[in-house]
Amino acid sequence: MYDKEKLAAAITKETGISLESNDPSFAVARLFQVILEQTAAYLQSDLRARLAEFEKSVEKVEGKAGKLIAQQVKEAAVEFNTQLDKDLTTARQQITQLLGHVVNSRYHLLILISVALASALFLFGGGVWIGSRHLH
Repeated sequence: MYDKEKLAAAITKETGISLESNDPSFAVARLFQVILEQTAAYLQSDLRARLAEFEKSVEKVEGKAGKLIAQQVKEAAVEFNTQLDKDLTTARQQITQLLGHVVNSRYHLLILISVALASALFLFGGGVWIGSRHLH
């Protein structure tokens, strides 16, 4: 779980928009985090199953081709597992960055909407003021 207060402070610093820790955007960010966690869990489970199958295959090779070849294959499996863990970590980091961009994009849209509403209110108020001055 991320620190909502630090994230809110960072967004305020970067965009000038003040957020509270109960802002709905944190629910969206949490949703993406849960999706990421579930995806990572699925990938890890799938990886474990495939590694188990791979190890069974290694055992068969070990019986047929000898212990030297099997040891080399096991080492390759460990290296593969290590590299895959690194790749999963990189993917998690990239998804986390993407989530940050999604949250920032939402706040840029809010700024645009706020400016548009303020402009519309200004134009409406000006029209009312001009109308009231010329109708009397």
